[in-house]
Amino acid sequence: MKNKILISLLCLFVAGCGFQLRGSHNKDAVLPNQLKKVFLDTQQLYSGLAYEIRYLFKSYGTEFVENKELASLQLRILKAHHEKRILSIGSNAKAKENEIIYEIQFDAIDENGKQVMPPQKIRLTKDYLDDDAAKLGKEEEADIIRKNLETRIAGMIHRRLRAHVVRLKDKTELTSPSVRTKLIPLQ
Repeated sequence: MKNKILISLLCLFVAGCGFQLRGSHNKDAVLPNQLKKVFLDTQQLYSGLAYEIRYLFKSYGTEFVENKELASLQLRILKAHHEKRILSIGSNAKAKENEIIYEIQFDAIDENGKQVMPPQKIRLTKDYLDDDAAKLGKEEEADIIRKNLETRIAGMIHRRLRAHVVRLKDKTELTSPSVRTKLIPLQ
């Protein structure tokens, strides 16, 4: 009985503090107009990164369009590449520790062709051990790490873009002629 009460209180506390599990975002939240219809401009249209970007943005309610003219925002992936680098070599002259580097550069253009977000750069790295005894799973581990980095980059792009669009919206609302402000001199 005490355990049930304790668990109920803990759940109530966690829910009351605003805690949310990763990926359990509010689908009823208002999506900025510029993020409602997006054109993804990338040379690697079917890459893992492009898939992760589309998947994440769609989960927030964004619709991807096939034509730039129909989009309210153009997300341009200017550069995206990943590489594997050896960090240390063992006594048998084989790689003992590797690092995967994923780097991307992107910007955003509105429907009028105006750059609304200057080029942004994201670089993530992850290192892992390369054990000769478990050689079979190492390539799969590298693929899993790369996919994880793509998922994290997609989330970072979305957060930066959303924050930038909201900041631009707030700035235009403050400077809009419909908003009147009256300056009161200090005495």
